[in-house]
Amino acid sequence: MVSTKSGKRIIMEGVKTELKYNRTIWVTFRVEGTHCYPAAATDPALKSVDFLQYPHRHLFGFRVSIEVQHNERDIEFIIFKRWLQSLYETNSVLDLNGKSCETIAEELIEKIHAKYPGRAISVSVDEDGENGCLLQSI
Repeated sequence: MVSTKSGKRIIMEGVKTELKYNRTIWVTFRVEGTHCYPAAATDPALKSVDFLQYPHRHLFGFRVSIEVQHNERDIEFIIFKRWLQSLYETNSVLDLNGKSCETIAEELIEKIHAKYPGRAISVSVDEDGENGCLLQSI
């Protein structure tokens, strides 16, 4: 195989190449919750955001990706999404206490890994679609 300046691949006569893929699926969902940032009450560097020390509401957005083994979805989108949503079911607003988006994402990766070991996982958690984090298992 030879690459050209344009990035196109040319297969040389008599040489077979096999493409390899990293396969992942992803799902999204939202959870209404409250959390706070206790350090905002005492850290001078956080004075301009000291209001974050108090519980406040967000619509937490999740985007979860997981490695799959083939094209026929060994993990089905809807089943995976429903399982993830069930982890956050409550009859009221979810109280996340002092958990950051990073902590929420890390805890979710650990739960996914327990159910689906040995797969690459990434979790993005955002606050109201505005600010957030991305954690990837390695």
